Parts: sequence; structure tokens; C-alpha cells
Amino acid sequence: MANKFKKVNKQGPGKKQKDDTTLRTVLGLAAVAIVALIVFFVYDSGSSQQQPATQAPAQQSQGLASYQQAVQSAEQAAQANPNDFSSEAALGNAYYDLAAAYRNANDDANTKANFAKAVTAYQKALAKKFDIGAQTDMATAAFYSDQPDVADAGFKKAIAQQPDYWNARVNYGIFLENVKGDKAGAKEQFQYVVANCKDAAQVQTAKSLLQNVQ
Repeated sequence: MANKFKKVNKQGPGKKQKDDTTLRTVLGLAAVAIVALIVFFVYDSGSSQQQPATQAPAQQSQGLASYQQAVQSAEQAAQANPNDFSSEAALGNAYYDLAAAYRNANDDANTKANFAKAVTAYQKALAKKFDIGAQTDMATAAFYSDQPDVADAGFKKAIAQQPDYWNARVNYGIFLENVKGDKAGAKEQFQYVVANCKDAAQVQTAKSLLQNVQ
């Protein structure tokens, strides 16, 4: 969105990981919702860049190739370090980013398939230790790959573990509105962010989403 979107580094969940997670989960997942105010971003090589709504085939092919290469590298690292949380989480991020690239290319089958692979990788990472960013990304990827029960449980666990992790609440609200049809539940999540969050950008996102709950 594998929060547009983050990378996990060997140092563990530092500020950069949290910032990138914000972009992955909030802006990535918001693209699923019918919310014109939210723009979809794709994360690439440690920096955020807005992708155009459409790209030339050659540009798409080149972009996909780089993401595919990143997945291959991440797979090798995960295989070489089967007990390492960061390697498995990084593989989840790589699959997430590849899925987002396929989504930008309007390739629904590969989008869903790679988000599903991201879910699996994140689950393996989370089995080693809990991380709020990986947990939220896992739930978001489950949303994208049509695994609503996994997504629902994932968001609930993230919020239970860290109630003030605003990305999880915002995305859970979007999920509740658009998948569960639970508008009251969605409003509750958005209102909680508006009332308690000190981050102006997060609050504005929640307010915009709240206004669009019909």
C-alpha cells in the first residue's frame, strides 16, 4: 500500500520504517475505497514517488522488472536467513510493492496473487515476533487479496496491540466500510483518529474519509 509503502531494514522498526508504513498502508489501502481525495502511491527503493494513473507499456515493463528483481533478491535473503524477522518482513514488502506495481498496470490477477504472497511472508515474519507495521501491512495485503477474515483479524490485532497506531485504524475503517458494509464501525475508527491523533495529515485523512462515509 507491505504500509504507500515501506521497507524493513536490519536495524528493526525505526522511524523510517514507520514513515514508509504510513505511506504503504494509508494511501495504498485508501485507493481501494471509493474516495476521490486519496491518491495511490507506490514505494520504490526507499523513496516515495507518485505514479501516474497510466504509464506507457515500456515504462510499466521496466518498472515491473525492477520489482520482480527486488522480490528475487528478497526471496534469496529470506531463504538464507529463515529465522530472521527482518528478512521475512522485507520479502513481504517486496511482494507488496510488486503487487502495487501490477495494480498500477491494471493486472488484476497478478495483483491479487502477489498480495497473497505478501500476506504469507508477513505471517512468517510475525510468527517470529510482533511488529505493528508488518501486522498492519499483512492485514492490508489480505484486504487486497480478497481474504476478508484474515484482514479483519489482522486489523483488530494491530489496534488491540497499539491503539494509537493511526494507520491501522484508518485502514480498518476503510475496510469496514467497503468490505463489511459496516459504516457505523468505519465512522467510529475515523472519529477516534480525529479526536485523538496529533498528526495533522492523519487527522485530515480521517476527516476526509469520514465525510465520504455514506
